[in-house]
Amino acid sequence: LLDAGVPLERVLAHAADEAAGTPLASPWRAVHAAVRGGASLSQAVAAQSTLPPLLAPVLAASEASGALASGVGALADRYEEQAALRGRIR
Repeated sequence: LLDAGVPLERVLAHAADEAAGTPLASPWRAVHAAVRGGASLSQAVAAQSTLPPLLAPVLAASEASGALASGVGALADRYEEQAALRGRIR
């Protein structure tokens, strides 16, 4: 979504909506609120202990390099691959 030019705030709102009814709904809502309040995405994610620990440092590096969309895309690909692998194992 970020690659398509969708604003970060809308992407985060979508993430929170997609996580509705799961344990990740509350952390993504908190990240969304923190970013709306002025925090960087990496800071907001780092404050959520229930999110994977790899997220915050990768996001921080992506923000610093000006390549947030590609960093988010790489993370999404990684977690999608992990989910697919878990699905094949079960």
